Amino acid sequence: MTVDTSKLSVACADATALKPMMKKYPGLNFYANSGENWYQIMHKNATKLGGISFVAGRLKLNAANIVAFGDDHNDLEMLKKCGIGMVVSNGIEKVRKTADFVCEKNEDDGVARWLEAHIC
Repeated sequence: MTVDTSKLSVACADATALKPMMKKYPGLNFYANSGENWYQIMHKNATKLGGISFVAGRLKLNAANIVAFGDDHNDLEMLKKCGIGMVVSNGIEKVRKTADFVCEKNEDDGVARWLEAHIC
């Protein structure tokens, strides 16, 4: 059976178990979620920026006019390329340093609060 999927989430207490898969499938990205024992596995072309670019192209929007919100490694590319890169305050340090702005943490409805203050 063949199933097309753009992303898998895998629970794995020991990352070394994934290393043989990483070598066997170089066309996939393996993202470790910070502070957790689960990983996102996806095709190298299946990215958040790719999704945003596809929708923006259909709607004839420029990436400079898009606000992107993120918190982890797999958000870096999207945050750098969109007009405004916003990270929640509980996002990982590397993402907080990359983003243009930091909003409140997700548990405090940071994204919703930012949207209400700046968009609505």
